[in-house]
Amino acid sequence: MSYLTNPYMVTPAETSQEQLERDDARNAYQSSQAGVGLYLASNDALGVGSKLVSYTAFVTKQGSPTGTVYCRVYNGGSLETTATTTYDASDISSSPTFDEKEFTFDETHTLASGDFILLWYDEGDGSNYLQVGYQNEDVYDGTNSVLGFHHSSTFQNNTGDDPTFKMTYSP
Repeated sequence: MSYLTNPYMVTPAETSQEQLERDDARNAYQSSQAGVGLYLASNDALGVGSKLVSYTAFVTKQGSPTGTVYCRVYNGGSLETTATTTYDASDISSSPTFDEKEFTFDETHTLASGDFILLWYDEGDGSNYLQVGYQNEDVYDGTNSVLGFHHSSTFQNNTGDDPTFKMTYSP
């Protein structure tokens, strides 16, 4: 059996977006406040309708946290997908340095309004935790893509703040 290929066929390009301003950080530790990242608040939010390729969070540590750092996507309280990349919390730089941690996905999840793309760290304690950078004002795309987080065991967002992030998605 032979396969023909079209040398003129164009592969759809990936799109990368970023918001690199940062003047604050939100804590991540234990299951009650395990996640911090991006909330896609509307159908006009970043990447809605596209496949998630990667998400980069800007993270630092306080104390001596241990364990695994993930990136997960939740919608309606349900886990949709987890990045194939993980990091060891003990390898993250201490404050005030923020590391760029890129998490790659298998590109099976189509981004949707209501998605929370969160750096997820459910270990540590009040003395040994991670902090994820964000800008304490809306600087990105209005109230479409905003700071999202998991706190007091619920998913929440703050439309007046934007996470510090890089994200790549494909059609």
